[in-house]
Order: sequence, then C-alpha cells, then structure tokens
Amino acid sequence: MSRPGARMPFPPARSSIAAALLACGLFASLGLFASARAGDLRAVVVTIDGIRESEFHAWGERLTDWACSYGAYVPNVVNETRGITDPNHAILWGSGDPGQCLNLEGHPADPMHFELLRKERGLSECEVAFATGKEHLVATNAFSAHPEYGRLYRARTHLMRTPAPPCMGVGVLYEGPDSLIVHAALNHMQNHNVVWMGVNLSEYDCLAHAVGLTCCENDTACYWARLEEVYRAAEGLVVDEIWPFLESHPLYAGRTLLVVATDHGRHLDDVRTGFVDHGHGWLPDHSGCEWNCAGCRDIWAMFVGPGIRAGTVAFGAYTLEDIAATVRHLMGFQNPFERGFPITEILEDISTGVENSRKAEGARLDAGGPNPFRGATRVSFTLRASLPVEARIHDLAGREVFRADLGRRPGGTSEFVWDGRDARGERAAPGVYFCVFRSEGRTERKKVVLLR
Repeated sequence: MSRPGARMPFPPARSSIAAALLACGLFASLGLFASARAGDLRAVVVTIDGIRESEFHAWGERLTDWACSYGAYVPNVVNETRGITDPNHAILWGSGDPGQCLNLEGHPADPMHFELLRKERGLSECEVAFATGKEHLVATNAFSAHPEYGRLYRARTHLMRTPAPPCMGVGVLYEGPDSLIVHAALNHMQNHNVVWMGVNLSEYDCLAHAVGLTCCENDTACYWARLEEVYRAAEGLVVDEIWPFLESHPLYAGRTLLVVATDHGRHLDDVRTGFVDHGHGWLPDHSGCEWNCAGCRDIWAMFVGPGIRAGTVAFGAYTLEDIAATVRHLMGFQNPFERGFPITEILEDISTGVENSRKAEGARLDAGGPNPFRGATRVSFTLRASLPVEARIHDLAGREVFRADLGRRPGGTSEFVWDGRDARGERAAPGVYFCVFRSEGRTERKKVVLLR
C-alpha cells in the first residue's frame, strides 16, 4: 500500500540515532533519580502497539526527546521471529518461551514477570496488573501454562473497549481508546500498591489494520492522518499523564522504572498485504516461527527511572528478551527462564552481578569493509570464547539471501567474507543487506550496501 510522501517521509533505517545523540548529549550529566534498592523498585511497561519504525521516526520526536531528557533511548531492538501482539508481549513481559507464533495459540509456556514476582515475594493479584483494549491479550497472557506458576499467580487485568463506529462492523467493539486504558491503569495504581504494571496502548494497531482504511473510505491521506493523530495522543498519554503520575505519587515517585516500547512493527509496503498487517506466522513444517521482514522486526525501547543512565543512546543491537532482562535485573528478582541479557550500556551501575550482557555474549561485530562494496565485503566479529557461529545475509525485507555455517570458531577475532552472491551462487541485486550472526542463541547484525 502506498503512502502519501508529503505526509509520510520514510527516513533511512535507524536515522533517528544522530538526532537522539544530540538531544541526549544535553542531558547526560543530570542525576535525576535517587538510588532505589532493587527490591524496592517497581516497573511500568508501556507498549504503543504495532507502530512501524519508519512511522515512529517520522512522528516520535517528542517521545525521543522526553526519553533523552530523563533516561535512555535504545533505537536498535529487534524481534526476529514473532511480529504478533500476544507472543511479543509474553516475551517483553519476561517469558523465556512464549510457545506461540500467532495470537490466541494458548498461554505462554514460561512464566512472565508478574508470576515470578508474585511467587517469589508473596504478592497479591492486585499488586501486578495490566490494562489493554485487546481481548485476546487478556485471554492469552493473564497467566502462563507453566505448571509451577499459571493461574494461581495471574495478573489482574483491565479490558477497556467501547462501541466501535459503524464502519468497523455491526456489534464490533473498539480497542480503547488509549485514554481509557491509561486511566484504568492509573486508577488501579492509585488504589493499590502496585509492583508491576503493563499498559498496552491498543488503539494505533486497531486502526492500522485494513478496517482503518475502510473507515476512511480507502482515502490514504485520511488513513495516515488518523494514525498520526492516534500515535501523537498515545505519546502525550505517556509524557503528560503516566510520567507525571509516577513522578508525583508518594508510592511510586523515585522508585519506579518506566519502560516504553512497541511490541512489533508492520509489514513493509511490498511484503504480503503491506502495512495493514504484521507477523509471519509458523514455518511451513510448523517447527518454529518464520523470520520477520524488517518492517515487523525493527523496533525500539526507552527506559526512564532509577538505575538508568540519563542522557544515553544505546549503540548495541538488542532484543525484546533483553528489554525484559533489564527490567528484571533492575527490580532484583530471579528468572531462571530468562533468555535475554541486561542492557548494561544504559545502566548507572553495572557492578551488581550482571555476569552476562548482550555485549559480552555471542559474536560482537567489529569494523569491516569495504562498505559500501562492489566485489566482496569483510565483517569481523569477536567471540568471548570458542563458540559455534552461523552467518546469514538478509535483504531489506527480511528475506534470507545466503547462509553459512561457520562452525566452531576460537575466542577472539574472526572474519566472514560475503562475495555478494546468493545461495544459488548468483550475484545479488544492488541494495541494502544485513549480515546476521547467530551464536548460542544470540544475534548481532551489521548493515552493508552492495553497489552495482
């Protein structure tokens, strides 16, 4: 689906990093939060559901400036194999294995943070909660299927929906509005001693599907204007309502970590049905989830609160699992199911037992070259120890072009050379590609440009 260029500039991937660095540099020396002990820290995890990175770059300046003023911006986050609300929220909320590729495929296999907190600290259901406009998120993610956790340690849920306009269909309920979702979450926090709260702002994703275009009578200018309006309202709810509440309330002021992210993006315009949908589902043999296209895969996150180094832009490449691990680390509870690593470059104090970090694990990519290139390009990677390594080349749409099993490489620096050819040995088309290195379940990537 095409977009009106005047309304929707499509900046290069990760193009907001330089601007964010400038903004964050102005605030890097501010010490805005008193130190909070890990066991006292609370967390509020907000997701603006389903906004693609390119649209966030076009509209997200206010939210980025806010994060850089008070905390850290992590622009390079990926969800490699799931681009769907239920499994991505399960991962973001701490489940090591969501056991799902699509929505409504059962409860997550491993427990989420609120279950772990309830069991470890003896918390009541009212002390962990989430608010959303999505009925399927409540049905699936209120508790896991793990036999030692599950329903007994569920979260309190608030499902906020209203009658939809007639263009959405007879008897359909609208997912939101987001203002209602936020007010439900803050009202719950006002009335209960909340340790963990999830806030799924559902309205953008609701309207970004094909029904939003239908309600605009297929007028794309109307469609994009409405999505921008909904995004900016969601951004305002974070900056003007959630954050001031946390700053001023005696239970939460100075002792609450606020995380803002998206759970997934949306298809690139030329992938499947384009922007109006997202997620790639199961592999044909049902052995796992398909790899996402870049539109669904590339997301972002922001952290504000105690333990976060204010004025930081993270340079590393991270995952949804790493966001969850960072929250868990700062809150100071145990998660034996965890698959991510704390994002140490945004933390004020990394001397508190962070034995493994995204930088220390797997393959760290170093400078290579030439890039851009015509014949071949070299990518250097450094391993902390002897590890098996696999290299893949993806195009901008996320399609695999080439794969190489590099075997077990010794600790230290090694090289991978790509000659610009695909799996059939044919010259790949000129354009942007990603060299993706996987080692011990961890992934790092480097963008390269193949010239004619």
